[in-house]
Amino acid sequence: MKLSFTLVIIVSAVLWEGSSTAATIQVTSGQSIQAAIDTANQGDIIEVLGGTYHENVNVVKTLMLRGIGDPVIDPGDSGSAITLSSDGIVIEGLILTGSSASGAGINVTNASRDNLINGNTVTGNRGDGIDLWASENNSISGNRISNNDGNGIGLWSCDSILITKNSVTNNSGSGLFGGCGDSSITGNTIKANNGSGVVFLNAFNNRIASNQAGGNKANGIMLIYGSNNSIVGNIAGVNGNSGISLLFSWRNSITANTVHKNFIGIFLGNSSETNVVASNAVDSNRLGIQLSSSNNNTLYENYLKENDYSAFDDSKNQWDNGIKGNHYSDFNCADVNKNDVCDLSLSIPGGSSRDRFPLA
Repeated sequence: MKLSFTLVIIVSAVLWEGSSTAATIQVTSGQSIQAAIDTANQGDIIEVLGGTYHENVNVVKTLMLRGIGDPVIDPGDSGSAITLSSDGIVIEGLILTGSSASGAGINVTNASRDNLINGNTVTGNRGDGIDLWASENNSISGNRISNNDGNGIGLWSCDSILITKNSVTNNSGSGLFGGCGDSSITGNTIKANNGSGVVFLNAFNNRIASNQAGGNKANGIMLIYGSNNSIVGNIAGVNGNSGISLLFSWRNSITANTVHKNFIGIFLGNSSETNVVASNAVDSNRLGIQLSSSNNNTLYENYLKENDYSAFDDSKNQWDNGIKGNHYSDFNCADVNKNDVCDLSLSIPGGSSRDRFPLA
């Protein structure tokens, strides 16, 4: 049977999986991407030209799948648009849409790792935009992931994932949802999702930094059963519930974030303990910082400004680091010796906690 794709052999200095030569296979509208994959050798490059391809694509080899001219893969509400079933795959420049509720725009199986998913548009899928299942060492960067009926990105027991510079917006679920460890979530725009911006469950040793998590219906960033995570330098504003929340989480740091115009700025609850909350700008929220049934946390050098209520703590926590506490715009204090620390301590509403060194 004659295969319906064009094979162009390029003998060049293309380096792919250690090979000094690679075949470039071009697929045009009306031809089959899967047929090209089935015939390709490890390390080949498949260029998919503009057009709409109605098929389920299963990448079972180490290949680069590169879109040229915004090609669309649409399986017609049947499974996933693309499934990755091998290691070291590159997916770039494609539009993935039309996957079923049980599928995803891009589905990374537990048989696949060390992949690069870059510069794709993942939209209009009935399930998640991108799903990763017990996969490691993947990079997801520069993608536009929007208007999917599930989550933007689903992470299911994954490790060592880099998610950076993606736009994850207007998804019916959350922007990012699931569990991962030893991963980096940086520089993403995660906005206007119908759930939360980021929800991580059973998350350990992750860095969540410099993201914009705003305008989500529930929370900006939420950890549930998380430990040793760093949440730093994010902007979490105008979310329906909280900007940043920890539930059942311990030994995390929340530092240098801007948290504004949420119902609650920063929330620690449900036995979240030994966390550090420091150097955050918390302004114009209904309630700035709330701790509920959570003890032994340390909060200092946070700037609580123009919140309806600055703070509430029904537990036992330390609202200073032994030298400096927090600044409260609704606490007018004397600072006779001009050391930028109030002369009197401040009782935190809700329980027995005090800020011994509130900032003037």
